[in-house]
Amino acid sequence: MVTHQHDGHAATGSTVVEALYGSLVQGDVTALLAGLDERIEWTVPPGLHYGGTYRGREEILENVFSRFVTEWQDFTVAPAEIMDAGGRVVALGHCSGRNPAIGKPMRTRFVHVWRLRDGVPVHFETVLDTHTMVAAMGTGSLLQPTEQHHAGRAPPLSGADPVGRSWLRPVLRIERRST
Repeated sequence: MVTHQHDGHAATGSTVVEALYGSLVQGDVTALLAGLDERIEWTVPPGLHYGGTYRGREEILENVFSRFVTEWQDFTVAPAEIMDAGGRVVALGHCSGRNPAIGKPMRTRFVHVWRLRDGVPVHFETVLDTHTMVAAMGTGSLLQPTEQHHAGRAPPLSGADPVGRSWLRPVLRIERRST
């Protein structure tokens, strides 16, 4: 079990991860990113057009979190269960949203696997039904992998404000369901 000191109390890995989801509930992406290791590796399934492994907080913000804002309305991540699993923390739940271009809703199950070192997340991987997400986006060029995709970098976003980041706050909602 991974533990670290937080406010004078030992915290389990699941407590750390739950606090990160809690930051998103509050719309505080800055706090979530600050809770991650500077060199964290964040893996998104290749079935999504921005699939790949991103390294560091900036790449994650620009290539993952910004997608939630530009490609989904009311995007929600709802972990139903968060468990310590040896040197990892596993979260099971659903994500949902509505594609603004075609208005199609999406809801899919996910498994998030977190690895922590000294109580700080150093690796994250999401496993989910990419088909459900892609179907809600429609078809077309969004689904074509690019050279950037294969290098672990998503195609650039047009119209995004990666410097201000204020556009993330009102859209991301993470819900915690009681078990």
